[in-house]
Amino acid sequence: MSYNGSYRRRYEQALPRLLSLHRESSGGSERRLAFTNDAISNREGGRTPQDVMLFEDYANIEQCSLTMCDEQGEESYCQDANETQVKGGGYKGILEKLVRAISSIRNTVLQGRTTVCYEDRGPKNRTSIRKFGHFAVKIISRTTVRHSYGRERTEWHKLGTKRNARRYINLMLLCFEVKNTMYFVSELGHCDLFDYVKNQRYTSTTTAYDFTLQAATALAWLHDQGYVHRDIKMENFILFPRNRLKLIDFEFSVYCGRKQFVETTLRAGTKPFLAPEVFKQYKDKTLHTYKFYYASDCYSFAKSFILIKHIMEHRFKNKFHNMILEPLLRDQPCYRTNMKYIKNKLKFCIENEL
Repeated sequence: MSYNGSYRRRYEQALPRLLSLHRESSGGSERRLAFTNDAISNREGGRTPQDVMLFEDYANIEQCSLTMCDEQGEESYCQDANETQVKGGGYKGILEKLVRAISSIRNTVLQGRTTVCYEDRGPKNRTSIRKFGHFAVKIISRTTVRHSYGRERTEWHKLGTKRNARRYINLMLLCFEVKNTMYFVSELGHCDLFDYVKNQRYTSTTTAYDFTLQAATALAWLHDQGYVHRDIKMENFILFPRNRLKLIDFEFSVYCGRKQFVETTLRAGTKPFLAPEVFKQYKDKTLHTYKFYYASDCYSFAKSFILIKHIMEHRFKNKFHNMILEPLLRDQPCYRTNMKYIKNKLKFCIENEL
């Protein structure tokens, strides 16, 4: 596997963050590594970061050619990149730290040393979100998610290789599968946007506009990459430090490209936020494929973000609805505005009217 293109971006964005969060979560005293683009190559260590990162379905230490024994002691793995270079080992020490971190995270998850963050209370109990340290773990079982099992791993990974992905989505740091159960490890946020707005005790129009702008920008970026999300709602925007908002949940995302819609056999979406054209298709029991538009995401966005008006001052609520939400809530997909237009409109409002 060559170390270039999308895989280089994957390494630059996800792997340093994985190690950083692992140090913070484990409370270790390891120094920050001096990462470079040429840290690991096929000639040094025999593996690219992606081989170690994905491990295909099993993040198994035994699959790695490196010999890693816990009995060797912690000192041998506390060298930074410069020390490792001086000793003639290239950047092998960085790879060893990465494999050690993956093994530690995997063992923590499989041994159940996590706490419940969110448990799906629906009739099928589809997913479970757990946490430990600075990591969130999404757990999906094949027995409850047969129709799309494994799909999220593929789409989430693809999106993570795109330019500027880290700004707009919560990256998948690690994924592994054990006994027909898939585990997705990502960075743990403070809360989702729905919970933030629901628990907000004071009005803040500036904050409401800023969060709407960040969410619109993230969705516009996703559409620019040619993907339709198909389950846009406030619960799928996670709040991180410094009030950064990122998009999550790519289980139902599909590639649409330059077309205005994509056809798929997979149903998706949250019923209260479905666009009219999608809801109409779902009611027709004779259909076997469904059309999803970029504009369907736009409608779901507006339908869900109506709630954010609750933290706005009263004098801004009608204007926000008329200027931002209403153009996205038109019945016909061809008459709805796109997310780029909404993003620019929000920027103008923030700069000139707030």
